[in-house]
Amino acid sequence: MCVQKPMVDISDSDMAVQEELRVQERSW
Repeated sequence: MCVQKPMVDISDSDMAVQEELRVQERSW
């Protein structure tokens, strides 16, 4: 998580993070 990003981008960043987590789970 990038704490430097503004509050508005948290929603978008969360979506990206969730997608990355899903990709990592698939890699496992």
